[in-house]
Amino acid sequence: LGAVGWNLAAGMSGGELFVLDADGRAAQALNGDMAGVGRIDAEAEARLKALIEAHAAATASPLAKRILSDWSQFAPRFVRIAPKTVLAVEAAEPDVRLAQPA
Repeated sequence: LGAVGWNLAAGMSGGELFVLDADGRAAQALNGDMAGVGRIDAEAEARLKALIEAHAAATASPLAKRILSDWSQFAPRFVRIAPKTVLAVEAAEPDVRLAQPA
């Protein structure tokens, strides 16, 4: 939930990353060799919210609590970063989703 630095997602070959992009600079920090910015659909938003809820429960983070209390205002400020291979599959087959752990 904090600021990101240059070379964001360098070497990213799997998974997904959600970044609170309050200042609109995540794309500038992104190392685009292997990863890109993807859309946050309803399922991705649900995963993001669950992650923040778990973070708030584990850490009592004031920022996480503030985000959750004003979700409709904060949710659009997040960007989703994923490997380009995943983004390409999602673009070609919109019903394909990242595998979720059991």
